[in-house]
Amino acid sequence: MARKVLATLDLNGPLSLTGSAGTSGQVLTSAGAGAVPTWSSSFVSTSASYFAGHHPEGRVMYNAYLTNDFANARLRGSTFTITQNGSPYSVSNANIDAMFDGTASFWNISPTSGFTFPLVIEFTLPRTLTYGTWVGIGFGNSGWRANSVKIEVYSTNSSSWVTMLDTTTNTSEDVFVAVTGLTGGNSTGITSIRYTLANPNSTQLRIAHIWGYNFASDMWSTTMMPRAGGAFYGPVTSTTIDPASVPFIVKGAASQSTDLLRAQNSSSTTLFKIDQNGFIVAGGATVLSNAVISSSIYGTTQVGIAVRGTAGQTADLQQWQTSTPTTVARVDSGGNFKANNVATLNSIAQMAESNSGALFVMGRATAQASSPGLNFGTLYFRDGTTAGTLRLATRTGASGVEETIVDNLSSTGSTAGARFTGAGGVVTTGTLSSTGLLLTGTASPITLNGSVGTSGQVLTSAGAGATPTWTTVSGGSFTGGTLTSNLTLAAGTTSLSPLTFQSGTNLTTVTAGANEYDGTVFYQTSNTNPGRALATQEYYYASSADWLPDFSTSSATQSFLGTSTRGIVVAAGTTYEYEFYTTVRHQYVSTTGISGAYDIYFSTQSGTPTTSVVHQVEYGSNTTGFTTATSMSLVRPTTSVTFMAAISSGSRYAFLRARGIIRVTGTGTTKIYPGLNPTNIVGDNIWTVQAGTVFKLKPLGNGTVTTVGTWTA
Repeated sequence: MARKVLATLDLNGPLSLTGSAGTSGQVLTSAGAGAVPTWSSSFVSTSASYFAGHHPEGRVMYNAYLTNDFANARLRGSTFTITQNGSPYSVSNANIDAMFDGTASFWNISPTSGFTFPLVIEFTLPRTLTYGTWVGIGFGNSGWRANSVKIEVYSTNSSSWVTMLDTTTNTSEDVFVAVTGLTGGNSTGITSIRYTLANPNSTQLRIAHIWGYNFASDMWSTTMMPRAGGAFYGPVTSTTIDPASVPFIVKGAASQSTDLLRAQNSSSTTLFKIDQNGFIVAGGATVLSNAVISSSIYGTTQVGIAVRGTAGQTADLQQWQTSTPTTVARVDSGGNFKANNVATLNSIAQMAESNSGALFVMGRATAQASSPGLNFGTLYFRDGTTAGTLRLATRTGASGVEETIVDNLSSTGSTAGARFTGAGGVVTTGTLSSTGLLLTGTASPITLNGSVGTSGQVLTSAGAGATPTWTTVSGGSFTGGTLTSNLTLAAGTTSLSPLTFQSGTNLTTVTAGANEYDGTVFYQTSNTNPGRALATQEYYYASSADWLPDFSTSSATQSFLGTSTRGIVVAAGTTYEYEFYTTVRHQYVSTTGISGAYDIYFSTQSGTPTTSVVHQVEYGSNTTGFTTATSMSLVRPTTSVTFMAAISSGSRYAFLRARGIIRVTGTGTTKIYPGLNPTNIVGDNIWTVQAGTVFKLKPLGNGTVTTVGTWTA
């Protein structure tokens, strides 16, 4: 039964609730209206006050924004395991960092958006905490708190989790507790901590900061940089307000003996530094001798120095200058290396500009060069045959021998007496001058096998490995581009045509007697009127035996010309006149409804040729034989032509003739052939294309030609 006390309640003895007087140090905590209060551990020490102290072992005022040994935990290497209702829960780095970054940010969890509790946040500590330690958690405010809070630490003494606080009746925005009661004390420290949160007070649960404070605290060195130094975690940006000020300065001490600046990876390996002398070192820990900037490569696949131009780069990528400054060498925007002089280390070979021209200087080699390898050659000087001279030599390929180009070049610069040689030995003796090669000798400048030839003879090649010979031009001589006597062409061989025309452009004005070739067809002009005409040129096929196409398993179109000679391959860019005639017998076996269809077909061989056909087809058939007179039909079709009606018994004999124009444009090549189709019906009837079938193709010009010759109104 409830009783209300209206005056002072003075207790001179113990206070018991539901039979319990609690334990020493516990406080009476309300359980809400209509519920019995309970004895519980104090969230805040009741034995002393907190104040701004002077040392970590003193009573320092709690402020997670200033003194948090867990500050920037993830950035300092802590690993996190977070679950909701026992299942792994993915949390962004931004939300994790919001609980440790010492700012007004927070991680917001909405219990009404499908989140299920309890929420468990477990993480390894940035450093081991020994002896006196306080740990806690701060919510956005008391309205955005968790009513149930459990804090556990992992003790290295017992290798187990130990509960420091476990309440279901939290009413505060800040919950913290001292780490006490560990087996064996806390001399070896705690390495991990776990917070379990449940029963959110409202529709929002906001965790503003998770913190810890150790007797040997880092204090502000993890959140603010004291004068004695410390560590940064996360990006650092220096923004200057005064345009005349320097945003960032590193100043060494008097007689500075170590580096001014270092950039390291997570393993503390120095990747970049500025040493005490101001030398820049990238990729290595040692400054190269006398180098202001040096780059040392760690891996065999790394690039030591890369210079990348911008889009549309026009200026040089790199320049080397004197102190004046004058550019003495550069790499332009296209990657071309340019310098006034390029030389080997000992200046044995030099390439330079001299007298507004190119100059290439080579020193004398004392030994034969080694083989340079396939598709390469070397050029070098050796001692000449005559003492005091030089010999220009070359060696090519993977196993080529040394060959002399010029021998006995005087070291004084004179070329008198120089010998020009090749693999076949000495060619001649003469002198090099600005006007060319001056051959010496009073009888004849060129002697071949002891012969100087006779006046008017020409030097004729005898082929590879053989000595040329002096020969007389048969039929007379050429004067002013006109052959004054008959021209007799040599007999053709398997590799040499008696007369070959090169592809060219036809005459603007036709000339009687002209023979021309434009790369597509040949032309002849017998008279200026009617002008240029096609030279006779025709591709021809005539069968010598009957051909039996088989449609018993497939109704696909087959060539009238057979399988071994199906058609002719032609190039794009040409117009052709074609003519085709044949006779065909269709013999009934057991399949009815089969008729015969004809058309010109194409099969692309390469590229993307485009084809078109305009033709006339004449056809007729009978049931008695090829010697029977047969009426014919003539059509100008746009699709295939059914030239033979279907049969249900006996045989049918068909006559077929076609003539027209075929144009091939586009690119590549295509195969042209006359095709027979059984109107797409598979059957066992017998087809016989008779011997004497003829297909002719005559080129007329390019793919769009319409006229050859002079045509007038």
